[in-house]
Amino acid sequence: MGDRVVRLVLVAGVCVAAPALMPALSAAAGDTFYVSPTADPGSTCQPEDPCKIPEALSKAGDGDSVSLAAGEYTLPLGGITIEQDIDFGGQPGAPATLETGKSGKVHVPDIADPKLHDLVLEGESGLELGSGTAERIYVSFVGALGGNACQLDKGTTLKDSVCWTQEVNEEEEGVSHALSIESGGENQDEPVVLRNVTAIASNAAGDGIFASGASGAKLNIDAANVIAHSANATDIFAESGEGLAETHVNISHSSFTTVVDHPSTSTVTPPGANGNLAAVPSFVDPAAGDFHLAAGSPGIDGGIADGLVGALDLDGAPRAQPGCFGGAAIPDMGAYERSATEACPPPPPPPPPPFEPRKPVFRIIKLNLNKRAGGGSLQVEVPSGGTLSLTGSGIKLVRRRAASPGDLITLPIQPWAITRVRLKNTGKSRVRLVLFFQPPGGAPEQLAMAVLLRKNRR
Repeated sequence: MGDRVVRLVLVAGVCVAAPALMPALSAAAGDTFYVSPTADPGSTCQPEDPCKIPEALSKAGDGDSVSLAAGEYTLPLGGITIEQDIDFGGQPGAPATLETGKSGKVHVPDIADPKLHDLVLEGESGLELGSGTAERIYVSFVGALGGNACQLDKGTTLKDSVCWTQEVNEEEEGVSHALSIESGGENQDEPVVLRNVTAIASNAAGDGIFASGASGAKLNIDAANVIAHSANATDIFAESGEGLAETHVNISHSSFTTVVDHPSTSTVTPPGANGNLAAVPSFVDPAAGDFHLAAGSPGIDGGIADGLVGALDLDGAPRAQPGCFGGAAIPDMGAYERSATEACPPPPPPPPPPFEPRKPVFRIIKLNLNKRAGGGSLQVEVPSGGTLSLTGSGIKLVRRRAASPGDLITLPIQPWAITRVRLKNTGKSRVRLVLFFQPPGGAPEQLAMAVLLRKNRR
């Protein structure tokens, strides 16, 4: 690559790499080639002399990086093909915009294993990923001759990306899907991985996600936190061609409503199952291609965190954020993570404890004294059926039967003759009341109290 220029900046006594060279220093295994939309032909692809995309690709080999400055690039007539195991893309939050023509797609054959990131593809061609990974890719496809916004093969990974097809297309070359996943018999054990992908088909007949295995392929798709929607066709369509092919879309914590599959050879996890939402997505401005989740969208905090979820969303913001201030950091569905704008509502008050009727007990409810007769009565609650007895000094023994728990039994206080004489002579007499309750087959209970009986003297 020639002499490499390393610029260092002294900050608080510590040498750090200048921002323009951070990608080079992080790619320790290889060189970094720098690209600018305003580069002149014949540049050296160094930070101070960036080059064009084809020149950088011609120089880069396995383990190298091609760093694209933010701006708009017009791809050559035949597009670009990435055939090496390289890192290719812009910076998080500062993507490079690639203007694609009718044949100007970004193509990765199955012989490479690159990492594509932080790119915007706009125009009449899309992304064909035959190997490797792609993160933070926004594809706006308006092709009129067939093709798809994003096309993946077995063993590829797509994260934190938007695949949007919007041209009405019903020509002989075929319809345009937002995300097409097709594979033959090779790479039998390599699934396609989707995390936080927004696949939107706004055209006349395209599917949100179209998956098809052929020639004996067993196509498995591992998808989570995905939003798939078709305005006029099917959100997720799975089919299998001839040759004992199978297609299985295993999708969780995603948003889609319509599915076409064939249970014997092709399956899709149903909407509403496995954390999936059977809901039409709610975006800020889908007609203009703004697929950020709108306020109140059920996709906010609707995703799941696992080892395959990316660290950043399509804007370069942290992937897992609370949906409201004070909430837990949970991934959203789709390519974008919505930042909190208001505090979480306070939790609802706990429900009142369930009503439990008071258990009846053995107790005196009420004492009634009769001054005219010199006696009175006791009203007593009993805990169960049984026999209730009232006795004591100076009063007669009385008994009553109780049938059920909670019965209120009234027992008369009947003075003996000697007590009546004392009441007649003095107008009062102190007696001791003793209550006994005997349940069937149980231990007796006792209550006692002292009572001053009074009688009006004439």
